[in-house]
Amino acid sequence: MLLSLSGRAISRAADQPAGGGNYFAYDVGTRRVVHGWRPIDSLAPR
Repeated sequence: MLLSLSGRAISRAADQPAGGGNYFAYDVGTRRVVHGWRPIDSLAPR
């Protein structure tokens, strides 16, 4: 999905990093990917 939203061809090179627990951000208003894969552990606590 990340590559599709980025307008790039589907490729295994952009798979989620090993171990899972990663996320990417997409802005529906601008229809752009904000950032690629990041570990969920890097989210700031609320």
